[in-house]
Amino acid sequence: MIEKSWSRQDIQTEFSDCHSLQEIIEKVTQERRRANELICNIRVNGEFLSEERERELAGLGPGELNHLEIMSQSQEELIENSLQGQIELIVSMKTQVIECYTGFRQREISESYSIFCTVLESCQFLAEALGLIKQNLNSVDVSLSEVQWQQAEDVFQAAIKELLLAYEAKDFQLAADVLEYELGESLGGWEKVLQNCLKVTSSEV
Repeated sequence: MIEKSWSRQDIQTEFSDCHSLQEIIEKVTQERRRANELICNIRVNGEFLSEERERELAGLGPGELNHLEIMSQSQEELIENSLQGQIELIVSMKTQVIECYTGFRQREISESYSIFCTVLESCQFLAEALGLIKQNLNSVDVSLSEVQWQQAEDVFQAAIKELLLAYEAKDFQLAADVLEYELGESLGGWEKVLQNCLKVTSSEV
């Protein structure tokens, strides 16, 4: 993590061509991008800004800023952290999958439903995160097995489709089988793919 801060005087000197906080952030973002870095956190006058808060304060003039601190991270670090984060998510999902299909087979439908919903939400989040990871891996020219990635993606999407169909049909025994075999094996496959990407990233980047 790279941190840079500006005092009130620094802001007036370095950002004399900017008329608002939004313009300042855009300028720093462009500078960090040229250095192959992405902004992670912004703190204005001691307050960490969420995306919503950043929009609310976008119009602040430079004269209203007493202190600005921006934290950035290299793309390489971001990719490694993202890979590790999704691997940890998959490990957690595998445990949830076991709890869910065990509950379905024991006819504990209502208890398993909440777990089932969590699994589906996690699947959606994972799919979106994997798409971003792939883009980032390509952006830094990390060797990526397109065949292995596509196979893992196809198996994952097919498992989710089968799972939804089984659940909509109220066939909980089939849903349990899909959870254990199709989705469980798919998650195991993704874990191996991401572990391999993490090794390659660490050695190449």
